[in-house]
Amino acid sequence: MMKQIALLALCGLALTGSAMAQDERVIDQSKLYVSELDACEAIERRGAEAWMESDFISLSFSGGLQGTEYQCHFVDVKAVSKRSLIFVSAVCELPGEIYPDTLAIAAYDDKTIQVVSSYETAMAAAGKVDPSAHSADGMLFTRCDNLSETYFD
Repeated sequence: MMKQIALLALCGLALTGSAMAQDERVIDQSKLYVSELDACEAIERRGAEAWMESDFISLSFSGGLQGTEYQCHFVDVKAVSKRSLIFVSAVCELPGEIYPDTLAIAAYDDKTIQVVSSYETAMAAAGKVDPSAHSADGMLFTRCDNLSETYFD
């Protein structure tokens, strides 16, 4: 019986250790992240023109969220839980519209982050935006590791 209890305790420690290992992912706040996989290559080839020629959103912790007609300026960035979770307050702009937003950002995998907007979530719940165009899980952004120059700030 004691051997079974000890084995169960060891299994519990192993499960706890693997859950903690997942929480150790760090979001690299010095990198650029993009909503489309091919955007990193487009930025490397065409620089700032890539934003005008393609329909993607970029995220940098120094410049916020940037799209063709959309911007969110990060006002405050708070790391939570060893930097695998980040809380951001932002001021966002669309043509003729400005609004406050808060974002929850989490490490999705080693190279991808998940961004959930409280504003978008509230607008979808209120029926103000097309629910099929908005996911309660937010958007995924892939880190650009191939950029030879900094195209954001």
